[in-house]
Amino acid sequence: MIKNHGNNNLKKSSYFDVSVMTERQAQQELALLAEEIAFHNKQYHQKDAPKISDAAFDALYRRNAILEKRFPHLKRKDSPTMRIGHTGEDGFKKIYHKRPMLSLSNAFTIDDVRDFLNKSKRFLRSQENIDLWVEPKIDGLSASIFYKNGHLHHAATRGDGYVGEDVTANIKTIHSIPHILHGDFPDTIEIRGEIYMDKQDFIILNTEQHRAGAKAFSNPRNAAAGSLRQLDSRITARRKLSFFAYFWSETSIFCAQTMQQCHKKLQEWGFATPPQCRRCSTIDQVENMYRKIEANRAQVGFDMDGIVCKVNSMFLQRRLGSIAKSPRWAIALKFPAQRGRTKVHSIDVQVGRTGALTPVANLAPITLGGVVVTRATLHNKDEIARKDIRQGDTVIVQRAGDVIPQIIQVVLHKREKNSTSYTFPTHCPACGSIAMRNKALDVVVRCSGGLDCKAQAVESIKHFVSRRAFDIVGLGSRQVEEFFEDGLIKTYADIFILHKHRERIVAKEGWGERSFTNLLRAIESRRTISFARFLFALGIRGVGYNTAASLAKKYRTFLAFQDAVDHIRVSKTTFAYRNMKNIHAIGDSIIDDILLFFIKRGAEVQRVLKYVSVLSVIASEHVLNEKNIVFSGILPNMTREQAKMLVENVGAKVSDTVSKSTDFLVCENATSTKVKRAQKLGVKIISPRHFMGMVYGI
Repeated sequence: MIKNHGNNNLKKSSYFDVSVMTERQAQQELALLAEEIAFHNKQYHQKDAPKISDAAFDALYRRNAILEKRFPHLKRKDSPTMRIGHTGEDGFKKIYHKRPMLSLSNAFTIDDVRDFLNKSKRFLRSQENIDLWVEPKIDGLSASIFYKNGHLHHAATRGDGYVGEDVTANIKTIHSIPHILHGDFPDTIEIRGEIYMDKQDFIILNTEQHRAGAKAFSNPRNAAAGSLRQLDSRITARRKLSFFAYFWSETSIFCAQTMQQCHKKLQEWGFATPPQCRRCSTIDQVENMYRKIEANRAQVGFDMDGIVCKVNSMFLQRRLGSIAKSPRWAIALKFPAQRGRTKVHSIDVQVGRTGALTPVANLAPITLGGVVVTRATLHNKDEIARKDIRQGDTVIVQRAGDVIPQIIQVVLHKREKNSTSYTFPTHCPACGSIAMRNKALDVVVRCSGGLDCKAQAVESIKHFVSRRAFDIVGLGSRQVEEFFEDGLIKTYADIFILHKHRERIVAKEGWGERSFTNLLRAIESRRTISFARFLFALGIRGVGYNTAASLAKKYRTFLAFQDAVDHIRVSKTTFAYRNMKNIHAIGDSIIDDILLFFIKRGAEVQRVLKYVSVLSVIASEHVLNEKNIVFSGILPNMTREQAKMLVENVGAKVSDTVSKSTDFLVCENATSTKVKRAQKLGVKIISPRHFMGMVYGI
């Protein structure tokens, strides 16, 4: 018999000779083993309170493997051997997050948290006390895990917040993540949390790296990130990763009213949640908890870089909503940045796409929080003068928020006697054009060379092809720089005639027919683009994605927007000027930036429009507005991305999976899994032709 070690509710698995076992006996024992191994996994990974030795656990695991080998058709979906891992494909598929995985706003003092609470009350137009749910901020990497009918369906990294990488195979190797949820759970739910590596496991991993002659990881977070993104999930399985769940994003049934209840539910379903969490009703309680966690952070088995304060009420969370990059209902109070002394070897000046000259200090290498720092931003000309930072100075450096290196101050008594103040360049270091600034409007010194400046031209093209703009796969920073140097891409329009340079590109090192063909396909798939993305891609100073979306919503067609710009160029007393200025967050400075851009680069925009179609924004009365749409199979005459763009342009939403909230499944194949799911849920199934008719109202 294999003894039960510590859980009195578990039955014992029988140690019969496998060769004489019946299928019924094997099925019963596999069920018991799955339960027993899951229990001991929880004791070890979630509670740090193992009930059995490693050897005894291995015996259970081996017994399960022997049974599965003898009866492969009885292998369970929650089988422990599913966590061993396998060799993956040559890359990671992309997964679009149904809701963006936003980053948290940072606070660095308790007063910042007090301000956060006051802002929340003003937004809610209430002076009632707001309870906070406070939990330690784990220094790991965010992950999203989606469950269907209680079974782990897919998992993704955070990525850019909108699109992550499919790491399902690797996630399944992490013992603290259940393959099957326990208890009473929704039909569909997306769990979000943090993947991390225990400090002791990090030391063991780096010892193994050293023995193998491989590069050591700088800190546990980097080790966890590198381990999760292995194409061979067997490598991930060997590197012990762990997971803390802290929230759910999408769910078919609302399961809790507060964060406190949310954590309890997560634990019931089989997840580990961060330790030392509690509800705080006052700022003093938040501060006491912050001090306690900070004082004990060295003794905890994993890295923490602060605490997270969340509005406890989920009803209030929904009312507070989010801004562009972060939720209004949560804030991270970071621990003080780690500091150290080093020397400034030299100061370089980088040139961005808008011509901004940004000074960067090259430092003697210094290790802060396990990371080797060799460079630090100096922000701008005024910042260098204010702190009087000079080449050769000894300085105190910190990683702000434990991430961005910055110079806090100069150690003046260490300054060399012949030291001289740093002179900010009067000309662009990239092209030699005059560098100037409008002191009344800007603290930034800018190159006046425009697109004649190589640095600005290259950075503009990088922005044009970036993910939130044209999102052209295969045209990364290195490729853009390479093609620019070779004269193949000098303007935006050149991207769309790269097919003319097939022979030159295919002959280049690192290229070939296959990679070039893939690039052309990526370019072809982006010849239709939404108004907002196109406007953002142009790289107009002051026009970020949200501003571009506001302009698109207002004018609906790019032609109407251009017409308004032309009228404003004639006179700022026109109705067109007042109309644009009435758009939220658009003032005189942004309007001036838009006018200047089209004066200088209007001809280039017209060249791009010869190769690209910009979709119009369809009115909110559209029949598909606010509808949830899922695509399945091949769509005739268009790519999946083009279909998604059409959907977004009529105010509808795209999902990857069919659920109760799905309004339409667009599909030709009547036998697909999605069709069967849609039929079961009563979701309306339409053909691609019917879908196009709905989009264009025919």
